[in-house]
Amino acid sequence: MTLRPLRPFGTATLYTGPMTAGKSDALISDFNRRMKYGKQRGTIFRPRASKRDGHDHHESRDGQSCLCTFFDDLRHLQTLVDPTDNVVGIDEIHFLDDPMALVRFIETLQALGQDVLLGGVDTNFLGVAFPTVSAVMNLDNARVHRLHAWCTACGFE
Repeated sequence: MTLRPLRPFGTATLYTGPMTAGKSDALISDFNRRMKYGKQRGTIFRPRASKRDGHDHHESRDGQSCLCTFFDDLRHLQTLVDPTDNVVGIDEIHFLDDPMALVRFIETLQALGQDVLLGGVDTNFLGVAFPTVSAVMNLDNARVHRLHAWCTACGFE
């Protein structure tokens, strides 16, 4: 397989919204398309605090899955990223606790030509924004996809 060269500057794409909106599904789908059709190389990472799936894979509620690597905190994540990857996926970013350190890390990856795919819940049950997700939304060049969910009881958005 031939890998494409890294670009001079990578992109940042954020999939956000409430729980069950399809954030992980969109992130995994985007990642898998890049691997299959773009012949890119990458890894999806997820905080160990996220308990939704097994220990070596990431699965969306719609059934899409891929291998993933778990990390304990941002410092640990920084040691795991392969600088030769074209794509770095980081899901469940609302579990991270240092918004500015995350933004600096994303900007570093972009400067290396890596595309960064991110996913995270935008607000808690009180409607208070998660600081890490808000910080990523405010990146100058972030592509933000705000997804919506439907109530399983009444069917309304």
